[in-house]
Amino acid sequence: SLLQIIQDDLCLSLLMTGQAIWSIHDSNNYILPGFISLEVLSEICSTLSALWTTTSLRKHLISQFEAIFTGFYQRALVLLRKRNNPTDSMAFQSNMYFDAGCEIILESLVDIMTIHDHKETIAEGNGGS
Repeated sequence: SLLQIIQDDLCLSLLMTGQAIWSIHDSNNYILPGFISLEVLSEICSTLSALWTTTSLRKHLISQFEAIFTGFYQRALVLLRKRNNPTDSMAFQSNMYFDAGCEIILESLVDIMTIHDHKETIAEGNGGS
């Protein structure tokens, strides 16, 4: 069924592609950007947002959203722990670039999952998030 495809294939693809966003280390242990373009990142965020804001789907995708959210955070934390202290200006800039990327990606994910929580409705007079 369509729900099964969304639960299994789409959510797994989002998790795996989303984790490919993260930076990698080169032979000098500098952090380099991942191989996912901003357009793909934008599509991942749009797809997650569409799934999250569709309340009829959300109740069926709880474990998938937990896996995606946890997977993104764990990947970021692993790479932050592997990162060496900078020894020169190139390493320092590389670390700053990675930190900024982490912040943007993780804040976007948190925003998607908190802005559209649907706890409030238009009928209650608060605009219906």
